Amino acid sequence: MGKYIFDAVWLILLGITAYKDGREKRIPDILSAGAALCAVGRFFFLRREEIWLCLAGGAAGVMLFFVILLFSPGSFGGGDIKLSGANGLYLGVSLWIRSFVIALFMAGAFIMWKLVKQHLSGEPDKKETEIAFGPFLCIGAVLAKILF
Repeated sequence: MGKYIFDAVWLILLGITAYKDGREKRIPDILSAGAALCAVGRFFFLRREEIWLCLAGGAAGVMLFFVILLFSPGSFGGGDIKLSGANGLYLGVSLWIRSFVIALFMAGAFIMWKLVKQHLSGEPDKKETEIAFGPFLCIGAVLAKILF
């Protein structure tokens, strides 16, 4: 029963995070911290091997973003990095990888949709390609948790 309470709180936090980042392009630290605390709370209901996989997921979630930022500075914000780490800690390495792939594909599809819409409307080319990635991280995490 307790494990499901952490699941519910995590889902609520991700919903709030997706909304806030989508509107403001900013992820408050308290939301990422809350998601990470949900992950740690779930540890009491997991086997030792699962805990290690969750710790590896948290590390992978942070490290991949740092590598991306080395090659493409400014491509992601600090909130995205913290959210990714919290989701990795919650999901474990395998589900986190799946959630990240889902997020990348969804973000790519969204950008393509924006470009096609802009082209069809006859608007002049805008160089504004910046999007909030947090909502895609949240949706990818939820889908990975549900589907896999």
